[in-house]
Amino acid sequence: MTWAQPTTAATLPTRSPRTYTAAPAETEQPYWDGSWLMNYWEGANDCAAGNSSYWVVQPGDNGMDELKVGCFSRSWVTELTNKCRSYGSALPTDVCAVWDPGKIMSRYGQHGNLQIVGLTQACLDRAGLDSFRQGALHKDCVNRPAG
Repeated sequence: MTWAQPTTAATLPTRSPRTYTAAPAETEQPYWDGSWLMNYWEGANDCAAGNSSYWVVQPGDNGMDELKVGCFSRSWVTELTNKCRSYGSALPTDVCAVWDPGKIMSRYGQHGNLQIVGLTQACLDRAGLDSFRQGALHKDCVNRPAG
């Protein structure tokens, strides 16, 4: 299994303005529950220079999912990547991502849960692409670990 982070080769759009909510309380820290990162929120500084991006899959329209680039601190990118790699063959994947069913990565300060998932090479092969791009994504392009 390999891990690929979104590259600058892909054209990344400007992120749209977001609604800000109150910062979470110190006691409400994110934690892992199996493959789920519980109680996570994106902070206003997560897209600051020096931080990293990670693929985010959100519910889309017309029976499709939506693939987007999300901002995470370097420490969270490392943790997400390590968690994804820890699944080994139980999560067949070529690219790691997070599933964001509540679309929390589209709104600063919004609490929610993210699941480690893998994006499949078969999906790229079927589309005749060499790398993933933001936009509509077939649901069968996403592998989810059990649990």
